[in-house]
Amino acid sequence: MSSVASVRVVRLWQYRSRDGGIKGRLTIPDLISEDLYLAIDNHLPHVARDETLRRALVYLGLVARPDDRSGYLPFHQEAVAHIRQAPSLASRGEAKVYQLADRLQDTLREGTDAAPPFEIVDHGKGRNCTQIRNLSLPAPVERAFEAEHGQVFIEGDAANLQTWTLDRSGHRRERRQNARQKADRTARLRDVPDRVQNLQRRLNQLPKQRFTRLVKRAKSELAGLARQRKSSTDGHGIPYQSQLRTIADRPKPLYKFTSRTLRLTPAGPSLASLPTEMRRAVFDDYLEVDMSSAQLSLAASSWGDLENLRDFLSSPADTAGLDARQSQGPKQPQSVNADWKSIDRDWWHELTGWLSRELPAHRYNPEQDFEQVKSVLKGFTYGLFFGMKKQNLRTLGTPYADSTDRAEYLESARMMVRLFLGNRSEPKEAVSKIGDALFRHPLVGQLLRKREEILSRIDTQGGIEDCFGRCIETSDERDAKSVLAEHMQNAELRVMLPVGEAVLEDDELRFGLWQHDGVTIKPRRHKPKKYRNTYEKACEALQKGCSALSTQLGVAPIETDLTVDYGSEFLE
Repeated sequence: MSSVASVRVVRLWQYRSRDGGIKGRLTIPDLISEDLYLAIDNHLPHVARDETLRRALVYLGLVARPDDRSGYLPFHQEAVAHIRQAPSLASRGEAKVYQLADRLQDTLREGTDAAPPFEIVDHGKGRNCTQIRNLSLPAPVERAFEAEHGQVFIEGDAANLQTWTLDRSGHRRERRQNARQKADRTARLRDVPDRVQNLQRRLNQLPKQRFTRLVKRAKSELAGLARQRKSSTDGHGIPYQSQLRTIADRPKPLYKFTSRTLRLTPAGPSLASLPTEMRRAVFDDYLEVDMSSAQLSLAASSWGDLENLRDFLSSPADTAGLDARQSQGPKQPQSVNADWKSIDRDWWHELTGWLSRELPAHRYNPEQDFEQVKSVLKGFTYGLFFGMKKQNLRTLGTPYADSTDRAEYLESARMMVRLFLGNRSEPKEAVSKIGDALFRHPLVGQLLRKREEILSRIDTQGGIEDCFGRCIETSDERDAKSVLAEHMQNAELRVMLPVGEAVLEDDELRFGLWQHDGVTIKPRRHKPKKYRNTYEKACEALQKGCSALSTQLGVAPIETDLTVDYGSEFLE
């Protein structure tokens, strides 16, 4: 398959306007490759015989944009109306979304005793919208969809991508403009300070050519990484191929404000929401830096009475020494009054070291398992600051949250149980023993007690004032935990603001991505001294933000700095 434009294709369907012209706004492709068509025909004959079901399957496999966090595929009335070749059904609310989802599910199971090939998840918007979870197809069909995704992503240029999606160039431009306007509107829907709005505006005005060149250069590597991730997760998790197709069409990231906080987050599938290894493939000559222990540092200063945590954060780290001690094998549990201050000063190694002493930890090897364990402990730590219920913290999260992939959560829980308890017990029950061990850590215990004090104060006062002078109030729809989460996220934004501003205002620097508590940046000239100057300038800007916030709040200095996630070789 040399290119999408030159292969022999099968006209699986087409929809024309009343005047006979091809409709330019269709979201469903008119043409698919012969390999994909034959894979559906050979392995899913019951679906292949029904044109509407064929269209529905290709929509889910190629077009539907998965949710950034959960990976759910949207199945809504607009899409179903086009699948049924009657777009006006959407405006009348008569697309019968659930009926088609049920029929596709039953047809895919026809003639077999297999489990349902996907789950139909109810959506808060009612009967005109649902979500498809855990779509599972025969292996040859899965491979054909992957090949289609990868080939269009790698080989598709602007011209043949427009042909493949039945999109005229004017409509692509209009779609991009609409996405930009929609992202910008989020500032007007909330009480966003002018300084923060200006940061959003500057980020959304970055030159699109910069990102187009970067994505084009990294296409083959990105497609390979997407295949690797799917293979390593047995098909579970977020299908990055679909996201990459959207990114290829609109490479420049756009940023919007979330519905309840001032956090700037990616608007739709974006380079900023890809995993680290994929971002590094694109920004291979950039530095990605982020705040060290961001929420810990902010809480240590702004929550008050946490001198032990400030001492911990201000002490030098010794992760190598801790790894060596852990590699010697499991140790006997120690009491709560153990000399925890003598342990390494990095929070993630601190927690894994504590678990290694409190629990048997028969299988935990820091050299092999640390990164996997760290991702789980990140969820625990952020949940602590962002208001997660204590019973969910005890189980290191919950599989029932809308934003959680249940299969991924259960796999992480099994991994933690296997490494730290040495058995294969039911993860939902056994993982609480790990949570209880974390609760016994002196610093975690202090943070939990202080959090409860703050939540009680928010409930009593009906809200709290954030670092921008805005009052965040509780309501029937919003409890104290949600208010505390916004308060902490706004404080994080406040200290990072000078970093974004300093980079955007310097013509000698290039801005890549905004990452909540970090940035992706590089100098205009690729010289080691220039990279060091870039890093030092970002660090100075962060310290200005920390100093300004601690002075404004009248609290102890905020102890944090910028660490390099990737690109450290350019500093040598």
